[in-house]
Amino acid sequence: MRRSCSGSRPGFSIRKDMVHLARDQGDTNLPKRSALVETGAESGSGLRGECNRALRHLQGWRRLWMLVSLALIPILVSPALAVRLSPQADRDFELGLSAYEQDDLREARKRFEAIVESPDNQRTSAALLMLTRTLLRAEQFRGGLDVAKRLEREYPNSRYAADVQLLIGDCYLGLQRRYEGAVHYAGLLDDLTAPIALRASAAERLTVIFRNHLISRDAQGRIRSRVGTEGLLPESLLYGEGRWYARLGWGPQARERLSEYLRTNADGIFAELARLRLATMGGGGAAPAMQVDTTAAVDEWQTSPIRPGVPRLGILLPLTGQSEADAAIASVGREILDGIRYANEEAGEPFDLVIEDTGARYVDFEGEVLPVRQSEGSRLIRVVKGARWLIEEGGVEAIIGPIYSTSCVAAAAVAEAAGVPLLAPLAQQSGLDSLGRHIFQLNPIAEVQGQALAEYATLVLGLETLAILSPLSDYGAAFERSFTRAATLNGGRIVMSDQYFPEETTDFHRQFESLRRVGFELQPAQERVDSLATLDSLAVALLDTTLEGEWTFIEVIEGVVDEEPPDSSEVFLNSVDGVVVVVEHFDDAKTIAPQLHFHRLETQMLGNDIWYDPEAIHAMSATERGHLAGCVFVTRRQGGPAEQEFLNQYRSQRQRDPGYAADGYDAARLLLDGWQQGHGDRRRLRDWLEQVREYDGASGRVAFADDRRVNSALTLLRIDADGSAQALGAEELPVIVDDQFSADLPAADLPAADLPAESDPDEPVEDESWDSDPDQGS
Repeated sequence: MRRSCSGSRPGFSIRKDMVHLARDQGDTNLPKRSALVETGAESGSGLRGECNRALRHLQGWRRLWMLVSLALIPILVSPALAVRLSPQADRDFELGLSAYEQDDLREARKRFEAIVESPDNQRTSAALLMLTRTLLRAEQFRGGLDVAKRLEREYPNSRYAADVQLLIGDCYLGLQRRYEGAVHYAGLLDDLTAPIALRASAAERLTVIFRNHLISRDAQGRIRSRVGTEGLLPESLLYGEGRWYARLGWGPQARERLSEYLRTNADGIFAELARLRLATMGGGGAAPAMQVDTTAAVDEWQTSPIRPGVPRLGILLPLTGQSEADAAIASVGREILDGIRYANEEAGEPFDLVIEDTGARYVDFEGEVLPVRQSEGSRLIRVVKGARWLIEEGGVEAIIGPIYSTSCVAAAAVAEAAGVPLLAPLAQQSGLDSLGRHIFQLNPIAEVQGQALAEYATLVLGLETLAILSPLSDYGAAFERSFTRAATLNGGRIVMSDQYFPEETTDFHRQFESLRRVGFELQPAQERVDSLATLDSLAVALLDTTLEGEWTFIEVIEGVVDEEPPDSSEVFLNSVDGVVVVVEHFDDAKTIAPQLHFHRLETQMLGNDIWYDPEAIHAMSATERGHLAGCVFVTRRQGGPAEQEFLNQYRSQRQRDPGYAADGYDAARLLLDGWQQGHGDRRRLRDWLEQVREYDGASGRVAFADDRRVNSALTLLRIDADGSAQALGAEELPVIVDDQFSADLPAADLPAADLPAESDPDEPVEDESWDSDPDQGS
């Protein structure tokens, strides 16, 4: 009889049809909610599931069967079995996807992370994709990049491979690593197997990078060489430009570019998408929604496309930087740029904004970005080249920027030579406006601040004896000279002037001990104990019979002679009316103020405009704010209606505080006002700016006076105990009394003949002039 064999021994079964659970599901947009299960290769080799027909009879073949079974064990526990079907993963994925669609990013991240942290299952790769998108939407670009790289590394054959390339590019773009982003977009664009929708998204992103000059011309050339398909990049940039216009809501421009694309690329790879977009736009020109909502984080520093016949405004700011210092200044640049864009949008976008980034990135041979700080020489070279490019190729009517004073000097020379107005929003370099009539500074320079503070201190506050502590820098020296000159002319007296190293000096014991010695010298002369006084007091004590208690002669002497004077360090000094503390960084103000109080100096603390940093002050403790309370400083900010209105509107629209956006807003607003009032070329715009005498802006007042193009609109504010700044009221200012004749004798001490006679108010007063007295003739 023929015996049939199951192919396994009792207790050890082999499944012939192994189900291979797919790691990859979903489409190019959002993964499908149904769990896809793909059937793959069987989990064993040809031996798996087959009967060894040699085992029909004879126990001698048992050993051979054991060997075959042992050989099958590694196959049975292959990695394919590590991917398992997890109902909990399906539930978490459903909840995470719902949270993502409802913009509940915290819950979405929690659900997707629960899946990817579990053993591999049918939802792992889809969860990695959605976790990347969640982090991108939350603007956590570094974390999103790490997750996307993991998806690319662990699932190289995933059906999400093209999606991953787009997301990696978006992460790099959010990190300001624009060249790396462009590399991934170009790779996706040239991938003929990628879905056309993803390639269209890559085309639009490349258009943003190229048209806004977010990477250098050399870098653009390297990107072109990466796109192997001939003519693909120009075609993609043309389509991407039309799609970009449509997303911005500019219907006519979008239709013109998409129509141009169809005329020149009737059978192009994006032809069907272009026809569909034109059909959906109709006559309204509304922009369809983006497929992937990851460009919102990039919009903050993107600019408008170039429109034919529209005047252009140049922006020369550092927007990128990898080192800690460069990244900090780049964040300031992006805030200023956002303020410029805000003003342009508010006015109906009469200007096209042309950006030139003066920041820099350093990449090694493997493409990794290095945290290298840009040298001053490199920065100046980039500033000069950027200013030239904006003027010669960008065709701008005016330039806003840069940030650094040294960079402004370089840019000012280029702008003046070309006759292009340049507005420096933050630079406080003295003499910058002397480079030419086209240079305007919105931030008051050291000389203007020093003079204004001295006039307030002497003429308004009535301070006479003054000390000044300034940084060892050209800014500090200019402030000190201007303050000293103005205070001396107004009757003030500089009793001490000292310096410190900005951002380096932390111990100001030497400076304030010197000031105390000066204060003691200014104190009125006090009675001193001498030998004669000691003997006189001793005689009085010995003859005094009212002394109570048992006193010995020695005790009486010691009580009179050995009495120690009070410790001078415990004495509060008020002989110095005011101390001017000039700072270049608010951190120095935080360091100096408590030490001034510690040294028991009862004086009026005075400061320059950098003393007031609202965000930093509000982050301080109540004790720390108490050290700043009472400081009077000079500033162009006064908390007026224009400043408050901008603050409220900006917070409402941007959902954050403006920071330096207010400075960018004012620079752009001045140019917009002049242009819209009919001053429609460079020369007339410059002449109009020179006549600005009173502008109440978002960052404070602006006024160019006395043939200077430096802001001279300043006011006096005081820091309160709660950290707020308030204007000084009339009741807080001292009454300055003319005490020239205060030494006259009182009337009671005058002879009766010299007392003034009381006259009847109805009696006419006779004229007793000198000329009427003959005895006083000569």
